Amino acid sequence: MKVLIAAVVLRVLLLCVGAVQDSVSAVKYTDVDYHVFQDAARLVAGGRSPFGRATFRYTPLLAWLLAAANGKALFCASDVAAAWSIARINGLRLRSNNNNHSLEALLWALNPFVAVISTRGNAEALIAALVLAVVLLLMRGRVAGAALLFGLAVHLKVYAVIYALPLWFYIDHGNEPVPSTVKVQSRPQSRSKSSSRSRSKSRSKKCTPSKITRKPAFRLFTRNRVSFGAISAAVFFILGFLFYYMYGYEFLEHTYLYHVTRQDHRHNFSIYFYHLYLSATGISNVSTSDISSKLSGLVAFIPQLGVSTFVGVVAAYRGDIVFALFSQTFVFVMLNKVVTSQYFMWYLCFLPIILQDSDLVHKNPKKGLFLIGIWVLGQAVWLLNAYRLEHLGENTFRALHFAGIFFQLVNSYILVEITRAHKPQTITSTLDSIPRTKKE
Repeated sequence: MKVLIAAVVLRVLLLCVGAVQDSVSAVKYTDVDYHVFQDAARLVAGGRSPFGRATFRYTPLLAWLLAAANGKALFCASDVAAAWSIARINGLRLRSNNNNHSLEALLWALNPFVAVISTRGNAEALIAALVLAVVLLLMRGRVAGAALLFGLAVHLKVYAVIYALPLWFYIDHGNEPVPSTVKVQSRPQSRSKSSSRSRSKSRSKKCTPSKITRKPAFRLFTRNRVSFGAISAAVFFILGFLFYYMYGYEFLEHTYLYHVTRQDHRHNFSIYFYHLYLSATGISNVSTSDISSKLSGLVAFIPQLGVSTFVGVVAAYRGDIVFALFSQTFVFVMLNKVVTSQYFMWYLCFLPIILQDSDLVHKNPKKGLFLIGIWVLGQAVWLLNAYRLEHLGENTFRALHFAGIFFQLVNSYILVEITRAHKPQTITSTLDSIPRTKKE
């Protein structure tokens, strides 16, 4: 509770600082996108389409929310709600009071990077709060509630659909055969002459799928999985049909289709940036630039979706849903066509959970600090060249390209090290291990 109160105080202070900076400084604190949100909200309040505001590439629901409430306050509240969910998930995973609250505070609740992103008026905290709430509800066995929130999350940010398969395999994963490398403890035996001998053998037994008789064979479709898919899909399509009825094709174009064929040639962390820049400006080949630009945008999805789906499904099937979502999101962001700082929040919200039982915290904290250092260094190298381009007018496009590649290599190394240091979640932290009431 103290951490949450401190998180609220930090965000209130930053909101005040931001208001002062916006009023006296030429360098504004508020994100440019927030002004887009506000303009769209005013259009909605006046009975017009939010897409009347150029560059509004979001669901109209976001404009409706900001028409009814202060946007920055909403984003900060989502930020704090995400911190609350992180604490609850850690409590369920560890099933004790041994969770490291300092990690929760440093990596999310009191993380200045996270707080600044939200108080500048960026909406990423909304998705983080929804996805974490989905995980929390599934861990408590609330499939219907989790499905409702997941459908809403995908509607708000279509990228969240990548979590569908990991969540599907996580649901009812406790009813599948247990991996053969997992040790289980057999039931206590009655006392006899060979009781001590049998107990010693039971401790060393390893569980194999063939030895499990109380668990059925693998089933792709279960009642809970089908319910989750049906409810979340219903929420997504109902909202989609509603806004399509209200705003027509421009809703589909700006909310979803734009992000599939998006060609953003402005400098960003993505390894695709330089190629898209050359194609969009016609520098590479004037006659084929349009074709190559569209094809490269679509082809980029193949490694991104392929790799991210694979790592997510493998971890989720083993029951380690939080690490599944983290690794999947990390790969998805790393291989995205456009990568900006706020995208890092997509996977940072999982770090305070997966690092609770990581060797990077308990056995080798120096390596953990080293990984943080090179992650910051990779961004610093890129930002230095971006500063030279934007403020000094120097031609650093090629340098930015190589800085993006360097940052990509850094991220790849970090993901490998985090995976190696991670301790998979135990079988007891599954849906069927959570005590339920009689009504359930």
